[in-house]
Amino acid sequence: MLLLFALAQSALAQGPDGVFDVAGVTGLPEEPLQSFTPATPRSEADADAVDATALITQARVLQQREEWAPALARYQRAFRYLRDGAPVLQEIVGLSFLLGRNLTAARYAVIQAERDPRDADLLTHLADYLAQRGDSARAAALYDHVVRLREKQDATDEAATLARAQYERGRLHYLSQNFVAASDAFSFVADAVAHRDKFGLSKDDMTRLMGAGHLTYTIMGEAHFQAGRYGRALRAFEKAYQLKPDAAFIAYQRARVAWKQNRLDEAERRIEEYLAAKADMAGEEAYELLANVYEQTRGEKAEAALIERLRKASDAAPKNTSLANFLMRRYLAAGDLSTAEAMAERSLAAGLTAVALIGKIDIYARAGDVQRLLTAMGTAIDAIGLDDPLSDALKRLAEDKRLTQGLFALADKIVTPARTPGPAAENFARLPPLDEESRSRVLAAAHLALTANDGERAHRLFRLALAGEQGETAVAGRLSAGLSMLVHDDYAPAAALLKQALDALPPAKHGPEALENEAQELTHQRARIYFYLAGALELAGDTAAALANAENAILLDATLDIEEREAWILYHARRYDDARAVYETLLNKYGDRWGDSDVREGVKSLRLAVAAVCVELKDFSAAEEYLEQVLDEFPEDVGAMNDLGYLWADQNQHLQRALAMTRQAVAAEPDNPAYRDSLGWVYYRLGRFEEAAAEIELATKGEDTDGVILEHLGDAYARLGEAEAAAEAYEEAAAAYKKDKRQDRIAQIEQKLDR
Repeated sequence: MLLLFALAQSALAQGPDGVFDVAGVTGLPEEPLQSFTPATPRSEADADAVDATALITQARVLQQREEWAPALARYQRAFRYLRDGAPVLQEIVGLSFLLGRNLTAARYAVIQAERDPRDADLLTHLADYLAQRGDSARAAALYDHVVRLREKQDATDEAATLARAQYERGRLHYLSQNFVAASDAFSFVADAVAHRDKFGLSKDDMTRLMGAGHLTYTIMGEAHFQAGRYGRALRAFEKAYQLKPDAAFIAYQRARVAWKQNRLDEAERRIEEYLAAKADMAGEEAYELLANVYEQTRGEKAEAALIERLRKASDAAPKNTSLANFLMRRYLAAGDLSTAEAMAERSLAAGLTAVALIGKIDIYARAGDVQRLLTAMGTAIDAIGLDDPLSDALKRLAEDKRLTQGLFALADKIVTPARTPGPAAENFARLPPLDEESRSRVLAAAHLALTANDGERAHRLFRLALAGEQGETAVAGRLSAGLSMLVHDDYAPAAALLKQALDALPPAKHGPEALENEAQELTHQRARIYFYLAGALELAGDTAAALANAENAILLDATLDIEEREAWILYHARRYDDARAVYETLLNKYGDRWGDSDVREGVKSLRLAVAAVCVELKDFSAAEEYLEQVLDEFPEDVGAMNDLGYLWADQNQHLQRALAMTRQAVAAEPDNPAYRDSLGWVYYRLGRFEEAAAEIELATKGEDTDGVILEHLGDAYARLGEAEAAAEAYEEAAAAYKKDKRQDRIAQIEQKLDR
């Protein structure tokens, strides 16, 4: 209350130009004021309310002076301190737009609309904004409000607007997989279309609603189907068929509905119609459906009958890759490897598919045929890259030690002893290149070695596979190999391969305008390789070389992400003062560039990073300020909420605010161990030790748990009187700290173990 009194006196004592006017203060007591001691200590909520009121008062004064940016910042802080921030949201949105910070304005406008959903037009615009940014669930929730508001408007001319809102509501709920809500919305749209006169729908309204015709009814049907409303689903599918006749489409949809309604004979008859159409539109799901029907109707003979029927269908439609792939899987599961291989070849003859390529790897692995297996691995990597399914296949291979050793032995035969050079890099450069198939096979073995955590073998095979290569093949191959080594934490070999990629680049071209684009692309590529190389060198422990390569990258392509590399290197090297200086220089350079969403995301990353640096420097107030700045612009960023909540908890400050923030972070990402630990640490500071231990235990479920999390777990156990569990957690924390060379933390843990 004293702070409010002082602010009020200050405001009253200011002249019209905002300058403090002592003469305007009258009636002051002659005796000194006595300090006021409240009967009840101020709660954290009370303190937040006082702080918020002070910030709002300051913001209004700044507005009067037309100091828009500092006024906005104070409103943004006040918003977070208030239990109900609605009173300042309007000011935040308005000032953000005034300053050209349109993305910030939109974020707060969404929050405002969700808290006070009264303007249907505004809600519609904001929902469309969210939908464009991929937040379908939140956009759908806004459309729920739009529909409720439109339903209250009885005017006939609003009926078409309501129908359009229901359509968007249904579409967005469908995308967010809330199928019951989507089905409800689409049912309204279907009724409106069927009774267009009643709803006053014009021809243009009908076009806007159902312009996509067949596709629109298909989406409606799928929503009804997933909601378990099979009659409505079938009616929508039939409508789609009327607009665009397709025998395979309607046969499959009728079969699905019949299966769900337990009409097995009808389901089988409709799948037969689908097979007769020789179509591939439903993928493997159509054949899974037939398998389900056969299991119910044929019992033990189901699998044999299924294979016989689908083999005939595949022979009649050899270009149907989904059917060939489905059969390949069934033959492989049954151990009929030769027929499985034939089906894989049939699929690949019709077109390269990841399913068939990986299927051949599984077939040859099952057969123990290392020759064809290594070829299949190389072909798959060349065709589809190391995506998740292929990575999973390599992991399965790596678990079979005998097979893996056979593959490595074969790769060693390809790179014969006569080809193996001495250790000097120039000896590799003098080797002739391998033929394309041999190179693919050796590279596949190298990737398998990485998967098996044999980095030394992987590096050797990568170098031998790419030795003698020139031009773009050499650059692309060495870059890919280097990044693969980097991802698998083999930093020194990664750096060596990235250096070789740089060496393989042609010299920079200058001259005629015709070469300008080529020169720009080459410059960009060179900068990126320097960027990756700088990271690899730092992780390998060579900070000086890392900084030199980061500087080379910046000289070639001074974009925000490339410029940030220098600061990250300094942070990783624990040169915190230097890192802070670079981060703050970048913030000065990019901080006021409000028009580019990518730049704003980059600025957010800079602030999060420099906050972490400030924590290491024990400058907690600066760290808090940078995190507050993130939340000013991104009020729902859970990363900043987590970091700020943890920072407050670590200092035993603002614990209720910290609790709300870390809870929100965990709700957004429940599997994030850092967020779980932060919430647990807030509970610890609040004296809620059982809840603290429960949360921190969840944070330790993954691999390579951070030492801080393990130490927190030990602290929680110690408070609960579980001495043995606490000691075990402390010992694990000490091991983690030793691995990370955190001597300061190790000494602290040893003190706790000695208690």
